[in-house]
Amino acid sequence: MGLFDRLFPRREARTALQSISELEKALPSSLGLHLGFDAIKASLRREVIYKPNELRTAIQTTNYSIKVLVLIRVRNIIWDELESGRHQTFGTMKTMVGDGLVALQGYFTDLLEEAGAETREEAVASRASLRDMIKMRFGFE
Repeated sequence: MGLFDRLFPRREARTALQSISELEKALPSSLGLHLGFDAIKASLRREVIYKPNELRTAIQTTNYSIKVLVLIRVRNIIWDELESGRHQTFGTMKTMVGDGLVALQGYFTDLLEEAGAETREEAVASRASLRDMIKMRFGFE
């Protein structure tokens, strides 16, 4: 990807960046959710700008809107962040940001369910798999 594409993102990337801003503005006024979103916002924006072909491919291969694709990517980044252990203190407790990321994952799972991108059973399984990963990896819930 060239400098020109980074400075002037394509239409899909611009729409995704706008969707990120809208998601942030629509967050409930909870400190944890905002701390969690701040922890992943830069990574999310970077992926949209530096990997526009992945976004374009996802648009072409699914019937999901860009907003839904952004929600899916947000949850993937949240999973990666929590799995990394950067949001654990001494390996036994989540930090405030870690708790915010877990809450954010649940909030975005609800949005995906409302958008019809996930069934109720898939949403429950998503929450359970995150809890299981945290418990297995760090020994607590």
